Amino acid sequence: MTGYLWAALGVFAGLGMTALGDMASEEIRDRLDHLPHAILRLAARRLDPSQRITIYQDEWLPELTYILKGAEARPITRLITGTTYALGILTSAGRIAHRLHRLPKQHPTLSGEDLVERYRYYYQLKHHRLGSAEREEAEMPR
Repeated sequence: MTGYLWAALGVFAGLGMTALGDMASEEIRDRLDHLPHAILRLAARRLDPSQRITIYQDEWLPELTYILKGAEARPITRLITGTTYALGILTSAGRIAHRLHRLPKQHPTLSGEDLVERYRYYYQLKHHRLGSAEREEAEMPR
C-alpha cells in the first residue's frame, strides 16, 4: 500500500516540477526578450535630453524592432542579434550624440505684428522697393 502512495506522490511531484520548470522557462524567456530594450534605454540615458526623443525613438528603437522581428521565431537568435545591436549602440552612444548634434526643431511663435513686418520686408524685397543701400541697412524682422 505504501508503495502505491509513494508512486502516486512521485507522479504528482514530477508533474509539479514540470509545471514549475515551464513557468520558470517562460519567465526567463520573457526577461531575456526585454534585455535588448533595457540596454538600448541605458544607451539613451547617455544622450542629451533634447536628443533622446529624436535619436532613441525615431532611429534606435525602430531599428531594434526591425532586428527583433527578423528573428521572430527563433528566441536565441533574437536574443543574440538584439543584444549585439544594443551593446554596439551602448558603446558608441556618446560618439553618436556628439556627431549628430540633432536637436528637435523649435518653431518660434510670432505675434501678429511680427508677421506683418516680416511680410512687408519680403514684399519690398520681391518688388525691389528697397534700394541696394537700403537692403544692406534693412534687417529682416525676427
